[in-house]
Amino acid sequence: MLSAAERVMKPGEEFARPAPFTLTITPGDVELVRGDSLVVMIHAEGDVPEKITLERMETGKTAGEPVTLEGAEGEFKYTYKGITSSFNYWAFSGRVTTERYKVSVRELPAVRFLSIRLNPPAYTGLEEKVLEENVGDISAVVGTNAKLPIAATKPLKAATVEFLKAGRASEEIVKTLDLKPEGSRGEGVFSISDNGYYRIRLTDVDGYESKDAILYRITARPDEHPIVTLHSPGSDIDIAANSQVPIIAEAVDDFGFTRMNLRYFMHLLPHILHSLSKLCHLLPHLLARFLTG
Repeated sequence: MLSAAERVMKPGEEFARPAPFTLTITPGDVELVRGDSLVVMIHAEGDVPEKITLERMETGKTAGEPVTLEGAEGEFKYTYKGITSSFNYWAFSGRVTTERYKVSVRELPAVRFLSIRLNPPAYTGLEEKVLEENVGDISAVVGTNAKLPIAATKPLKAATVEFLKAGRASEEIVKTLDLKPEGSRGEGVFSISDNGYYRIRLTDVDGYESKDAILYRITARPDEHPIVTLHSPGSDIDIAANSQVPIIAEAVDDFGFTRMNLRYFMHLLPHILHSLSKLCHLLPHLLARFLTG
């Protein structure tokens, strides 16, 4: 805007009339994370208009997205929600306009791919199993090793697996596992020991952390004890000395077994009493022979 002195110095030149009001817009240039919201405030001074237009132009596009706003006492407000891409924004009314500012949108790191490989304990005889891509829920025998490779949407500075207690309402972290990052990938191994949950936290090379991590379930199946049933003899029996008794038994185990032992013990007291009885009968004869010489 030219001053009065400058106008006097140029008497033959036509000048535009000063605008009856001015507009200012905040917050100016900002950097947001995808999904964030932005509150825009426009302040008018002077002969305040009843309405103004807020314009938004996404990067790479030629058509804008104007919004008409009505204010109170020179204040106008609008909220952009769930922002997913960068854009320029400004406000105007007639020939009066604000500065143009830029909203830059950053992507947070997220897990793009995971593939879990389960290696059960050798004694189970179970084969190694690879879960379907991006299936994170695990059901495995206690002692199974789970190999967890991941790929992220951005180069990583850190990647951590957080293990939580059973119960979705629980936020208690019982242990953590750091995955070794290489570019946008990471990998680690953990053992299945208890029921619970786990989630993956990521930090990209710029220090931005992931949000809304998916909660995966861990179901630890115990190795049950073998069950042995004695079919024959099915009850206590009396047998003659040196008799043979056939024994029929059945054993069941969830992963099978390699050996079955029969343990037994003898009741020695009846044999001892029988021997003492014989000795008592022989004792008078032995004593008589001893006395007669």
